[in-house]
Amino acid sequence: MNLPGFQEWLERAGTSPHTRRAYLRLLREFITFIEGSGKELASVMADENERTFAARDWRTHLKHVKRYAPISVNQALASLHTYCQFAGLATPQVKREDMPSLAPRALEKDEQLRLLRAIEKLGGKSAVRDKAIAYTLFYGGLRVAEVAGLNLADVIVSDRRGKVIVRKGKGDRLRETPLADVARKAMLAWLLVRRELWGTPESLTSAPCFTNYQGGRLSTRSMDTLMDELGAEAKIESLTAHVLRHTFTTNLIRGGSDIVLVAELTGHARLETIRRYSLPSEKDKERAVAGLVVDQ
Repeated sequence: MNLPGFQEWLERAGTSPHTRRAYLRLLREFITFIEGSGKELASVMADENERTFAARDWRTHLKHVKRYAPISVNQALASLHTYCQFAGLATPQVKREDMPSLAPRALEKDEQLRLLRAIEKLGGKSAVRDKAIAYTLFYGGLRVAEVAGLNLADVIVSDRRGKVIVRKGKGDRLRETPLADVARKAMLAWLLVRRELWGTPESLTSAPCFTNYQGGRLSTRSMDTLMDELGAEAKIESLTAHVLRHTFTTNLIRGGSDIVLVAELTGHARLETIRRYSLPSEKDKERAVAGLVVDQ
């Protein structure tokens, strides 16, 4: 299996660093499983039926030996499925595990308010840049790799309107996302600072929007670090850019936006994925039970 080539392919597809790490780790587990069963990996991968049988055996192993939760089993199968797409192979015919009917994790309203206060409190020489990043993630619903991949030509802002053009979305799908007013103002402030620091580049189509201290493209790892800092300040456990993307989508759905419009804004290819955001969350279930009052 060509894992280095697969990693590069995932990066070009705009997947998050977390997804890439998880897929590569799981594929190494698959390789270990196949080799431990006495089969030759190359033979398994070369034969469509053998791939399917091996994937089904792996699913059983993950469920009953490794004791993986359904979401982890499905992620493992997704890693193999995606690798086959990369390699030009027919994907194994394996049924995914049934998942609990819950919405993806999104920030509660009080958490959102604490996060926005934490963003405003950002200080230091990178504060203007970091505010633009955080507001773009929160109000735009972009993936962290999509924000890191923005070039100057992809950011169109004026005193009244703003939008970003995502050219490196998942599956190489291009989309345009309007910037909410607070995100537009933060982006405009950063672009002014960026020009003071690095001047006007010769080519806007290749110059990164968000730069590091050397003027190069800011990495997704640096943006993940920013999320850690904001999470600590706002007292939000495990805050990530993807949680902000879920929050953006949930706010739209629960605010009454049409799911086709939401799919267009977020770059989701399947409407079924968007429908999950209308499902109850764990907090919704807790509030429902806590609100039960029985007269005695």
